[in-house]
Amino acid sequence: MAPDAHLVSCVARWEHELVFDQSPFLWWTPDGEPAVAATLRGRLAEHAPARLRAAGEPDLALRTGLLARTYDGRWAHPYGHRPSPGD
Repeated sequence: MAPDAHLVSCVARWEHELVFDQSPFLWWTPDGEPAVAATLRGRLAEHAPARLRAAGEPDLALRTGLLARTYDGRWAHPYGHRPSPGD
């Protein structure tokens, strides 16, 4: 699998947990979950949107960029973190 195809696959699987400030890694200890989720949200929001757009995933790129906002800020955005038409 190409690196960006793998990125698309991972972000698509993880975004539901991340938008709710949860870690997508069920095996992680609960005490470390907030830090792991925050780090992953930050890194994805900073580095993934351009690659997702280049991979033909503009909606996923936009939703991933919203992960940089606070929880309330994500939901206040006009996009509203709604699913893509194909979801």
